[in-house]
Amino acid sequence: MKPDAKDLALLHALEGNARARLSELGRATRLSKAAVAQRISHLESEGFIEGYYALVDASALGFMSVRAYVKFSGSSPAREKKFFASLARDKRVWWLGRIQGEWDAGFVAWVRSLSEFAEFWEKLERRHGSFFGRREISPYLRLRAYPLDFISEAGREAKRKPASSGGEKEAEIDGVDRKILRALSKNSRAPLVEIARQSGVSPVVVKYRVRALEKKGVIKGFRAAVNTVALGYSLYKIDFSFNDVSRRAELAGFLEGFPGIAYIDETLESDLEADFYLRNQMELDELLGKVKARFHSSLRECNYFVYARVLKYSRFPG
Repeated sequence: MKPDAKDLALLHALEGNARARLSELGRATRLSKAAVAQRISHLESEGFIEGYYALVDASALGFMSVRAYVKFSGSSPAREKKFFASLARDKRVWWLGRIQGEWDAGFVAWVRSLSEFAEFWEKLERRHGSFFGRREISPYLRLRAYPLDFISEAGREAKRKPASSGGEKEAEIDGVDRKILRALSKNSRAPLVEIARQSGVSPVVVKYRVRALEKKGVIKGFRAAVNTVALGYSLYKIDFSFNDVSRRAELAGFLEGFPGIAYIDETLESDLEADFYLRNQMELDELLGKVKARFHSSLRECNYFVYARVLKYSRFPG
């Protein structure tokens, strides 16, 4: 059964703050605490909520993210399966997916330097490079992750700010901080008592440490992992190339106004990249039509593809 308006409002509230108390969620959705608890349980069991996580900025932990796209050439289903399986096992790879369109595979890895990624890539090519056709590699400079405001009426009115990551100064953290981050990345709705048990400290210490990690810019928020596919959305990536890059900031601001905005990326490869949750090709065509109508004189080209399936999404490096 599809989520109703109250369910969608609850998903929106949890995606904004996964650590919110039942009473806070009740006020946001005009439901009783018992009704909130019941609906959360239902949304989890039906697969609309896949978990809860802390939004950790890996750059504040000394990591950079490097993305790679690959187009297969002369591959077989068996060889592709081994390729994806090897990346899924690698702890450095935090995002992995199958792509429809210009590329066949994409992944993002956490590394501490470009030389570390070069070593990683060399080993990957030795194992699987015989069926690599085109490939494209680019470090992320900054990533803006937008809340899922489009999924509910309340969300469409809220217009919450995105969480930015990348380019942070490395923060000073210790082993206890890492244990807390690991626990929150696996379940950010876990009670303080449970996080304390996993971290080997008291709940009071956990509460203090979490606040400190937020102030240091390590934790950017707490979110519910909402199953957007189950809600009828696909994730589209659009790469924009400019004739006049002076309008890049203007385009970014224009894109922020569209429902379904998921990410705006800054990389070394494209002038501007944006990801959108859309229901179908018609919505994509409508979006691109509005962009071209306003920026046609400044844009050189727009390329896009759709993420067919996400195979891995880790939330914490280590």
